[in-house]
Parts: sequence; structure tokens; C-alpha cells
Amino acid sequence: MFASFILTCLVFATSAFAHGVVTSPAPRRAGTQLTNVCGTGPAQVLSNDVTAPIENAVKQVSAATTADCSLFFCRGLQLADNLDLVQTFPAGTVVPMTINIRVRHIGPANVSIVNTKTQSLMGPALFSWPVFADPAAAADPPKNETSFSVTIPDLGGQCAQLGACSIQWWWFGSQVKQTYESCIDFVQPLDE
Repeated sequence: MFASFILTCLVFATSAFAHGVVTSPAPRRAGTQLTNVCGTGPAQVLSNDVTAPIENAVKQVSAATTADCSLFFCRGLQLADNLDLVQTFPAGTVVPMTINIRVRHIGPANVSIVNTKTQSLMGPALFSWPVFADPAAAADPPKNETSFSVTIPDLGGQCAQLGACSIQWWWFGSQVKQTYESCIDFVQPLDE
């Protein structure tokens, strides 16, 4: 009886708690503008657990959540809270990335450049995994799931202005129907 109680608690804990986040380069984080735009409930979820699935924050949407709160784009995290983290990546820059995966859920994942104004992809993925975080590989996971590099293409001036572009890591645990994202804001200087 006690053993089944413990097992139930462990199952709940792994489904309720954290799963994955980019740790390097430093991604967007929660701040006061997130609370202003998304409300206290989503902001608390995203602040308390940087690796929680976005769906946990969606459950906390309330009348305080404004139309500017796009939880499924960069987790709703706001550039205004992260100006100190903006990177400069000239064309051809190789960006090493590190991911912390705390709980594995099989599904697709990718790293792409996104237009933060239109919330759309800018070209093909820089790195993609048709099968990511397979629990069957937990004992010996592929190294490129947690440590890899992407090369920033020439974006033709589209990312010269602050707030125009981000590198977005996206992962969808297809069996558990949970979404994970991290965004790294950057500018790409114009060629002179």
C-alpha cells in the first residue's frame, strides 16, 4: 500500500515538474513586464519553474491576461525584461547551445530563427530532431540533444534592429502534449 502511494507521488511529480530549457546562451527570463502582460498566474508558473511546459501557464490565464500575452511564442516572456541578455551575432557566427532536460518526453524539436514581430519562422530550422528526448534513451541520450552548435545565417538586415529576431528552441512532447520553448534575443549588424 505504502509502495503504491510512493509510486503515485513519483509519477505525479515527474508529470507536474520541470522538463527542459536552454541554459546557454542565456534565454529570456520572467520579469515585471511578463506579469503586466500575462497576469500574475502565468507569470508565477513561468517564474517558479523555467522548465515547465507552457500548458501549465495557459491553465492560469485570467481576465488580467492581455492580448499581448503570447504564451506559445517565447513562453510569453518579454524582451523588455531581458534587454541585458541581447546578443550580437554577425552572419556565420557559430553559437554553442546547452539544453537542460530534466524529464524526457519523446517528440520533435528544433532550433530556428524567429521574427519576433510576426511570431513566424525565418527560413529553415538551424537544427532539428524528428525524435527528441526519447525516454528509452535516458541511460545514454544522444549528446546533440543537450550540447550542439548552430550557425547564424546572413539574415539580410532583417535582424539589425533590437527586438526583431530571436533564436528559438522548441520541443513538443507529443505523447504528453506539452510544449517547451526558450528564446535568445539577438541583433545581426549590417555589413559595412
